[in-house]
Amino acid sequence: RVERAEAAVRQILDDAAVVVRDLRVRDVGERASVELDAALLTGALSPGSPLADRLLDGVRRAGFPAAGLDPKGFRSGSMNEALG
Repeated sequence: RVERAEAAVRQILDDAAVVVRDLRVRDVGERASVELDAALLTGALSPGSPLADRLLDGVRRAGFPAAGLDPKGFRSGSMNEALG
């Protein structure tokens, strides 16, 4: 379902002509955390924007009951942060 969600996000962004360099959907149990270029989170994908809502709907259709945009944006090793 991660692969389906990432493919859905890429397609939605392509359709909206939004260029993304880094993208990752993280499986956090029954929730997906979507990490994108941080600069997009204050622009086209700001929380509550129509494009952000469409993107999260696509992730949920890919098999996640819940989904959210990570406010910190994409960063390698973010799953290690929970290990403390």
